[in-house]
Amino acid sequence: MIYQGDAYRSFENWIDNLEPIVAKNFSYHKYFESDKLFLRIIQVIIEKVSKEYLENFIKPNKLPKSKYGPLIISEEVLKISLKKRILYNGFFLLESLYLLITFFWRISKKSNQNSRKYKVLVEPPIVGSIKSFKKFLEENRIEGLENSDELIIKKSNPPRNTIINIKFFKNPWIEIINFNHGFLPKVKLIFDFILYTFSSIIYLNKSNLNILLYRDLPNSFFVNFLNKRKEIKDIFVTNSFLRQQPLWLNGLKSRSFKTHMIWYSQNIIPKFYKGESYQSIFPGVNMIRIDNHWVWTKNFGEYISNLNRDSNFSFVGPILFYNPEYKMKSFEKKTISIFDVIPVKDYGYTGSVKNYYTVETISNFVGNILLVVKKIREEYSIDIEVVLKSKRRMNSRYHDLRYFDNLDKYLEKFGFFKVIEDTTNLYDLIKNSMMIFSVPFTSTAEVGKKLEIPSFYYDSSAKIRPNKKIYEIPFLESKNEISKEIVKILNINKNDRI
Repeated sequence: MIYQGDAYRSFENWIDNLEPIVAKNFSYHKYFESDKLFLRIIQVIIEKVSKEYLENFIKPNKLPKSKYGPLIISEEVLKISLKKRILYNGFFLLESLYLLITFFWRISKKSNQNSRKYKVLVEPPIVGSIKSFKKFLEENRIEGLENSDELIIKKSNPPRNTIINIKFFKNPWIEIINFNHGFLPKVKLIFDFILYTFSSIIYLNKSNLNILLYRDLPNSFFVNFLNKRKEIKDIFVTNSFLRQQPLWLNGLKSRSFKTHMIWYSQNIIPKFYKGESYQSIFPGVNMIRIDNHWVWTKNFGEYISNLNRDSNFSFVGPILFYNPEYKMKSFEKKTISIFDVIPVKDYGYTGSVKNYYTVETISNFVGNILLVVKKIREEYSIDIEVVLKSKRRMNSRYHDLRYFDNLDKYLEKFGFFKVIEDTTNLYDLIKNSMMIFSVPFTSTAEVGKKLEIPSFYYDSSAKIRPNKKIYEIPFLESKNEISKEIVKILNINKNDRI
């Protein structure tokens, strides 16, 4: 049997073998440290080609070696297809033009009398209200986010109804320059940026793989300017940047600021199936280059740091970018909360990409728990309710609708079962539950543990191994084990049966 982990391991070896060829097919840039630039090109290659590689993986050493994504491979030479090269040049020019126009229209903005250092939080998820997000910034344990006076939040779509002392901008680098510098220096910067754009076009097309940096270079001009003047204290990103750390984030020469990654989930470790020889890693995780990781647990922090030796970590408990307000009215009945992962559509992949989160596995995750609860309700005459909260709301474009059909059947069959809104406050729901069950290895179980609510992973497929080095959550794989845990929590025994 071929496991997805086999494909991950094969891909990792393939990338290792590709690295010497990559080193011969790009040129260095005056802004960036040479080793970081090399690693960034490898990282972009992983991002661009991993999906196609994994989808077509059938057996080790049985893959065509000539083309993956935009990458054309021949002996000692790597090229980018002409179509993609034209496209990437176009993207670079459009982004540069957008930045130039943005900077030009902001040039008359009044600057501060004294230059200040700023911290930038890049594209954080905002769950619920801005008020809750603001409270999270003030009360979290992540050093550097609590002082809104020196914090700027980069958001592609800034919220309309903002609180005055939270600064949301589409491009924080331009705003910092506007805050700290007068009119004439900004006029000079416009001309410098135009020259930089022309020189970058030449650079991008100088060597075969330079073009892969088309997204990194436009903003690098402004971040490099601020870096030289030490006007950035810290840059925070989330684990949405897992597979990409742009060169302006970690590759600048004489970098004067620290970088941080805030993990709002910990579900990035591939499933370790029974029959596999050892644990695989998700492609690109060992390429992360960040100074400090803010994580939920010590075990996960050690996992990330072991893969990325130059980084540190701080474990601060669940990080969900909203304040844990407990406003939900307590359930009238004993309630078990369960947390799924919605199956996505099967696009007919023939390779190794066989998602664990299939309709069958997730439907059985819900259905088997309901069958166990039904039996306990009948045997012990105990009124138990089961509540399901999905991570996201239904999206007919991506999700497999057969799963929702199954949920509808469960709702008809089991009167004690209900599905609640995906926007329900997670802390609130768990705090009001007597116990929770989560699909392995979703982060909801760690929230339950933090709130001291009995939490369990349940693998309805009984095909994967528990990862005890990372997750301390009890791992179940049968209806009998579920029944034992519920009976134990209810503190009932066989003599209590009716």
